[in-house]
Amino acid sequence: MADCDHAFGTRYERVDAGETATLYVHGEVDLAEGPRFAEAVRRTLDRPRTEVGVDLADVTFMDSSGLQVLLNARRTVTARNTEFVLVAPSIPVLRILDLCCLTDLFDIRERFAGGRAPQPT
Repeated sequence: MADCDHAFGTRYERVDAGETATLYVHGEVDLAEGPRFAEAVRRTLDRPRTEVGVDLADVTFMDSSGLQVLLNARRTVTARNTEFVLVAPSIPVLRILDLCCLTDLFDIRERFAGGRAPQPT
């Protein structure tokens, strides 16, 4: 089951595969986009899951508001014993993680078994 949201520039697609979900993020995640990003993550975490991946390969910019959403999500899923993975983070995402000394806090992978590759638009 896929769930899409793309009102303006940034686009979200969630792919559910049993107890696993992958949220694909395309575009910028900044202060203005933070609430929509938080809502997309919240909807992904609504159902009990064993694994949640956030695919950040197509993120062109992320500021501290996006990082805060990721930290909150990690805290939420850790309390539920759910695996939380950042999938293929782009250079801008890796940059903010590195600047804030948070790279080692997250499980970062190039690939994630849950979900499917998003369809090109």
